[in-house]
Amino acid sequence: MPKGARQKDSKKVLHPSSRKAGQLSRLDAHRERVLKNRAKATKDKRQVRSLLNWLHEQVAETAEEAYSRDDVCDMIEEYISRFDEELEEIRLAATLKGRQVRPHAAREDAIRMVREKEMRLLTGPGYEAPDLTEAKNLTAFRKWDKKQEHVHTFRMTKFRRAAEA
Repeated sequence: MPKGARQKDSKKVLHPSSRKAGQLSRLDAHRERVLKNRAKATKDKRQVRSLLNWLHEQVAETAEEAYSRDDVCDMIEEYISRFDEELEEIRLAATLKGRQVRPHAAREDAIRMVREKEMRLLTGPGYEAPDLTEAKNLTAFRKWDKKQEHVHTFRMTKFRRAAEA
């Protein structure tokens, strides 16, 4: 039988130390890494889009030409405290039932973790938000159609608040 006529057997058992096994394991690791990075990027985009939508609603209601950095930091803190009402409802429900068991413990812990993470960002390296300190950028942000692909029309910057002692 000529060499070119042989068919590769895909069910052939590979030696664990062979080059082909190494190639396949690297390929699998690469695919897993790509999927993990895509999921992280999607999650990050979803979080930024949530902030942008919330800020867009807040900015649309006012007629200011530009905001100071402290005003933007205040708006970000207000955004971070968006779950405060839900936390209060959870605490109220727990006190009404009179039991030691926390009925919504998982949700309460998740909210607390998100809030702590976002506050660390604001007081640490900075919270990325649209630069509302410039009138030109604020106008572009107000005209934004809330689509992810048009986020590049306005400049994003990191806002940082000094940690209170």
